Amino acid sequence: MTNPIKILLVEDHKLVREAWNLMLSSYKEFKIIGEIDQLDHLKQGLLDFKPDVILLDLNINGKLSIDYVPMICNILPNPRIIVVSMNTEHFVVKKMFQLGVKGYISKSSSSKELIEGIKTVFDGKGYTSPDVTKILADADDINSKKIKLSTKDLTIIQYISDGFSNKEIADKEFVTQKSIESRKTILFKKLNVKNSPELVNFARKNGLLQQ
Repeated sequence: MTNPIKILLVEDHKLVREAWNLMLSSYKEFKIIGEIDQLDHLKQGLLDFKPDVILLDLNINGKLSIDYVPMICNILPNPRIIVVSMNTEHFVVKKMFQLGVKGYISKSSSSKELIEGIKTVFDGKGYTSPDVTKILADADDINSKKIKLSTKDLTIIQYISDGFSNKEIADKEFVTQKSIESRKTILFKKLNVKNSPELVNFARKNGLLQQ
């Protein structure tokens, strides 16, 4: 029999740790070797437990574990870190992977996905739960759309956000009102929005507007 995967739980909520412990301990290929509920205890815990895989919450008692990932990577020769969090914002996920995290699973995922993630990361591969994978794909799609926007497109979007009418925008750009209406229609199709409010909302969410 091969040795079980040694797992360290780094999570401040006792109920969550108990649930993970109960579920994972029912599989012979896993062994929970320790639990940590304070990031200040993480360094000593890594030295004491020497885990194969770390399940790491993003926010522990008001401190962000993102600041501790470099330390984990310096202490462990082959760190296999899986973030398990409710926070699935794409820029947070990407930043964690850039720092050395190998997996990212949302807390709304199933136990099956957590088990799959642990096994995948232990085997040296990256893993994201299906909902996180979709969020990253959608973000990449948005970024590709941003690239296709011209300076003129961004100017028109800014005018719309500032509340200018088609005629007022046309006057500012020295073009006809029909030209502005046509450009707006093209923008709607390009960004898959239905109207000006949706266009402005898209622009705000994706940092396309001047503050």
